[in-house]
Amino acid sequence: MEYPSEKANRVTVTRSSDLDLSRNARTCVVVLNWNKAELTSRCLDALSAQRAAAFDILVIDNGSSADEVARICEMSRGRCQLLTLSHNRGFAGGMNAGVCFAHEYGYEYVWLLNNDAVPDPDCLRQLISALESDARVAMVTPQIRGLDDEEQHAGARFDWQWATNSPLNSDELSLPGHFGAWLTGTALLCRTKIVSELGGFDERLFAYWEDTDLCFRLGQAEYEFHAVPNARCFHLGGASVGGPVSPYAAYMSARNGWHVLRKFALGRNGALVRLNYVAGVIRVAGECSANGERQRAVAMLAGLRAAILRHELGSPARVPTRPGLWYAAIKLISLHRCRSELNRMSSWARKWIRPIRTAPVIHCRSRQTLIGLAHTASADRAAQPELQFDTNIPARSARARV
Repeated sequence: MEYPSEKANRVTVTRSSDLDLSRNARTCVVVLNWNKAELTSRCLDALSAQRAAAFDILVIDNGSSADEVARICEMSRGRCQLLTLSHNRGFAGGMNAGVCFAHEYGYEYVWLLNNDAVPDPDCLRQLISALESDARVAMVTPQIRGLDDEEQHAGARFDWQWATNSPLNSDELSLPGHFGAWLTGTALLCRTKIVSELGGFDERLFAYWEDTDLCFRLGQAEYEFHAVPNARCFHLGGASVGGPVSPYAAYMSARNGWHVLRKFALGRNGALVRLNYVAGVIRVAGECSANGERQRAVAMLAGLRAAILRHELGSPARVPTRPGLWYAAIKLISLHRCRSELNRMSSWARKWIRPIRTAPVIHCRSRQTLIGLAHTASADRAAQPELQFDTNIPARSARARV
């Protein structure tokens, strides 16, 4: 898959004159904002109450409107560093800018925090303690709870036979699991060096499945990750895209799932996994249509079509929500019947293709090979300008610099 063409992206850092980077801080907290200054302000209030050791805060504005940038600049003065991106690079690109910043200034840990997240005062301290207790662990996440205090999934386990995700809570993910488990990207605390070596998030995905993709690569590189139930973080969910069940979320999830499976489900078994994935997306779209969620069903099928037929990556030009001729054709033969036919094809294929058991359908590579691939991918993106930071920012000690 080719990287999407992107216009030049220059990154600038704005720093308040009365705020300096702490020379003793080992953790950089990255908060990503896109036209939601009120949520970012609430997140910063929660961070000011953290009882962890010294840490620095970096707010990244991901190509917001001019008025929004002005509000963020005023709000961040005296509280945190501000990094502004010239255009929206999605969750993956925005957080990668934060990882780059943390690596550049020598932070050992980077906490990638959604701006609609409100961590408990002990959250960061508990997460850091989990990383310090086991050097093999590269990434941890807290227990995620909704604003109604109901626990949300902290991640999931991917079924490599039926291409489905089974959501898991923090207790179920508290121990390192088998390849296929992944952590949601709401509040990930990562070892900066490891995430940088693996190339960070895949920016081609833009948003959705980028956390799954990163966890799969960590698993391939033989690193561990898990949830920390004692650390709690409250999460609104889908604030930037209209909610987790919006047409945009349905489109991107269906599209990016296909691309991630193309990367990790290889060979003849991989073809069967992708066939099951298509059947599953059509089944869910049929259920949405039957429940009156026609726009979500249309967006889901459109995302699948964009991935398979157009190989679309990056930010979508638009998300279709009105039925077209292709949707009417699928509707004519019934979405549920179409899924049934695909399942029958899948059953026939299993007679000729070795059945998939619990083993992942991937070609595992060594950690050194993956690091080499990450450097190769970085070289392929050399046409994109490097992040440029304001030289007025005081340098950290030579010991901490990378």
